[in-house]
Parts: sequence; structure tokens; C-alpha cells
Amino acid sequence: MAAGATVAAATLLIGGTRYGWAAAAWALLTGALAAFLTGRDTPAASTHPNKEQPMSERQVGKVLAAVGAPLTLAGVAMYFLPGPGFPVLVIGLALLVTGLVMTAAGRR
Repeated sequence: MAAGATVAAATLLIGGTRYGWAAAAWALLTGALAAFLTGRDTPAASTHPNKEQPMSERQVGKVLAAVGAPLTLAGVAMYFLPGPGFPVLVIGLALLVTGLVMTAAGRR
């Protein structure tokens, strides 16, 4: 929940003055997505039937952060260059923050 609130607040602060109510809608959407991705489910008692090991939460967090960082930089660059700067920035920040939260939670 904290990750979702952080992503929503960051989205609203970045785009609120420029886009108004549209930024609030994006903030709600990205916050809900971040909260869903970082939510904790209790693991089932049975293990996976196949021999493949599932990815750990820390590995998933690293992948999300690795994808989110360049997207965030591209979104910032698109404020000055032609392109859809705000949506790319919002998606990049959501992935980056979610990845960092998942990586930090995996260390505990």
C-alpha cells in the first residue's frame, strides 16, 4: 500500500499542475498498479510441481527497476524533445519505484 501511495503522490505532484484532473486519474491508476504488484499473498502450502524455481521478489524488483530507469529518463527527455513525455514518465516512475520497493522488501 505504501508503494502505491508513493507512486500516486509522485504522479500527482509531477503532472498535477499541468494536466489537472487527468493527472489525478493517472495517479490513481499507477498507484493501484504499484500496490497490486507489491502486495503480499500468503504462499500456498504446496510447492510447484515442476522443477523450475520461481523468481524471487528481489529478482523481479531488479528487472522492474532496470526497465523503469531508462523509461523515466526517456520521459524527462521527451519534455524537451517531441514525444509523449508525461505518460512515459509516469510509467517509468511507476516501474522504477515498484522495482526499488520490491528489491528492498526482498532483502528483509
